[in-house]
Amino acid sequence: MAIFGKTAIASNNKQSTIIGMGAIFKGNLTLNSMIYVDGTIEGDVVSTDSVVVGKNGILKGDVKAKKIVINGEIRGNVVADSIEILAGATLMGDMEVYELSCEPSGRFIGHCKYIEQELSSSYQTIEPDKE
Repeated sequence: MAIFGKTAIASNNKQSTIIGMGAIFKGNLTLNSMIYVDGTIEGDVVSTDSVVVGKNGILKGDVKAKKIVINGEIRGNVVADSIEILAGATLMGDMEVYELSCEPSGRFIGHCKYIEQELSSSYQTIEPDKE
């Protein structure tokens, strides 16, 4: 579970984005890197890597990523190859997932649809909109 010490996410010198405790970000984010949220995001997040919501983190919006780890709270629909809901964490929304893990006292309020194969093969590097 990444940042929380149970499972390491391979870094290979990848970049990371951090929304620290007390920070509030309003808007949509599109990333080619891992994002760690310990503050608040009000908007959708798309990452070709991982989205990690820390113990103090709140994400109000839809999330699509290769891997989602929740230790805080997500209020929105999620799509990922792998979703981990840690003890005390909450996911309020529907999910589409290939592989799901939920620890005791982790809460999921919504509907779950298992997908037949990983989405990873469909992930590509995200490029900025060209006008």
